[in-house]
Amino acid sequence: MKSRAKKYDKKAYKFYVFNPSTNKIISAWEYKEDAKEHLQELSFTDLKVYTRTYLLRKKLNPELNKNWGTDLSGIKKKSKHEQNKDIEKFIDYKDFKGSSYSKSDIEYIQQYEGAGGKASQGAKGRALLDEFYTPDYIAEYMYKLAVKYGYKKGHILEPSIATGNIIKPFYKKKDFKSITAFEINPYTKRIAELTYPKIEIYLEYFETAFLDKPRFVSAIKNKKEPTWLQNYPFDLVIGNPPYGIHKNKYSPYFKGKDRFKQVETFFIYKGLQLLKKGGLLVYITSSNFMRTGTSNWAEKERMGQIAEFVDAYRLPKVFASSEVPTDILIFRRK
Repeated sequence: MKSRAKKYDKKAYKFYVFNPSTNKIISAWEYKEDAKEHLQELSFTDLKVYTRTYLLRKKLNPELNKNWGTDLSGIKKKSKHEQNKDIEKFIDYKDFKGSSYSKSDIEYIQQYEGAGGKASQGAKGRALLDEFYTPDYIAEYMYKLAVKYGYKKGHILEPSIATGNIIKPFYKKKDFKSITAFEINPYTKRIAELTYPKIEIYLEYFETAFLDKPRFVSAIKNKKEPTWLQNYPFDLVIGNPPYGIHKNKYSPYFKGKDRFKQVETFFIYKGLQLLKKGGLLVYITSSNFMRTGTSNWAEKERMGQIAEFVDAYRLPKVFASSEVPTDILIFRRK
């Protein structure tokens, strides 16, 4: 972010972040893009960007106006859900125009957060239960755990990538050969692919990895090649899968040993199937898996047939908008 102007200079500053309700100019900028960036950063609903010509026409002379200041009291700050909707509109506009994304554009859209826990702000749908995005410090810790237990630069699968926080440490350190991912929210997929352009993201449910292309209406029968994913088998499966009852438009296609009551246990078992021998699975998931003990024992035995349970870490409160306790679980493929 460029340093903000403290004084007005009519030769330099042509654009102003302005509060019409109080006639206060918040900041002055030479370039319109910088003014818009500051407006987005503030996330207040009543502020606007005006040109010098407009302010002069309205007799709000920028050089003489004594109302210059940064008093934002009384202005309604946008909720996270409102900010999400603004980012969605911004992405729609940029993509419709075919415009490229600047570094500041990408920094802005990275502020997008999941709908999880935001019902009171107007968020709706299944995303209220599923979209809780992993904080950077947890993603960094998961990376270190993967390395600790044997991961070396290899092929990675992220089955529910969201905006890409979990793969950020691998990407920054260039510690991967390939990254393959799934995501069902088109906006978070777009954010992830713009932020991490070298990865392959499918706008599909993770379940489709085990169904015949292109219609995804029947399970793949080949047990030696259980998926159409190009980089199978993977060295590492890592992610923050959804929690709760496994019920979506693809879940009915999984029967017998592939049928699981909880979506998180489905993600564990099917993620394990996609690992090479000795490959690691590292998930942050609901503590129910560990706390339920012998409940759903048959499902846990199925996992034990193909993998060994390596370690687990009980976490303090991680997600600001959720009270669900979470653990980091680590498995190794037999």
